[in-house]
Amino acid sequence: TNSGRMFVAKNRNGPDGIVYPIFMDTSNVKIKVLPQTETYEEIRVNAVKKQEDHLREKYKKFRQNKKKKI
Repeated sequence: TNSGRMFVAKNRNGPDGIVYPIFMDTSNVKIKVLPQTETYEEIRVNAVKKQEDHLREKYKKFRQNKKKKI
């Protein structure tokens, strides 16, 4: 989708830890920074929640496959 995130870890002239969504097309070297939609903390919390949900689903499938073999 040519999208990504740019993380500003340290900023001499402003707040630290800002995440900006970007559009990047490597076929013609085009990078466009989009308006900020989420904070770093929101992204971190959402990533943890997604990972937990993903692991929960994998475990559920694993348990179902194990029951079928028995």
